[in-house]
Amino acid sequence: PHGTEKIIIFAVTTSKLMRNMKQRACGRRIYTFLVTCLVAVMNLQGYASVKVHVQYLTTADGLSNNSVRYIHQDSKGFIWMSSLNGLNRYDGVSMQVYPCFDEVSGRGNQVISALYEDDRRQLWVGTDNGVYIQDLSTGKFSFFDAKTDKGEQISGQWVEDILSDPSGNIWVNVPNLGVYRYHVPTKKLFRYILLPGSDKSKNFPQS
Repeated sequence: PHGTEKIIIFAVTTSKLMRNMKQRACGRRIYTFLVTCLVAVMNLQGYASVKVHVQYLTTADGLSNNSVRYIHQDSKGFIWMSSLNGLNRYDGVSMQVYPCFDEVSGRGNQVISALYEDDRRQLWVGTDNGVYIQDLSTGKFSFFDAKTDKGEQISGQWVEDILSDPSGNIWVNVPNLGVYRYHVPTKKLFRYILLPGSDKSKNFPQS
């Protein structure tokens, strides 16, 4: 007979939309549950029982801010949570806060709205003022300063989402400026803007 297995679920108290879960809800307080790891579960069928453990993470657990905008599980299994006051990494036991700050350029922003990990173990961090890239092997941040052929840069506005496609592009949605496409192989940045009269209901940051 099999022993008791556990599915561990973490829940974060949040008043923002969890965009990578593609869930939308209204209200002062939203509870979004993210299954973060399955402990020793190879085949649930045949197991005697499964215990579900729900853990609520707040500032009392080391979270930098109770208002979480985005949750991402990286390739190593760590849980990253963006907030209105910094980036948090949870390993299942303890929380570590990473200030989003580029030591070389002296730029930083702690209002984090989007997260994306590329295939080089770099975490793309969308903020209320551009994009930063964190090297997950060192923890260091660098400001994403690529420019289009017209000299346009992702800066000065909030970033809603960051995604990739199979063709080597990373897409950055900046509601107030348009959509940017960064072609990784050539390191070229392109900007696509909304047509006149398009819906601009998202033109304001989620403060």
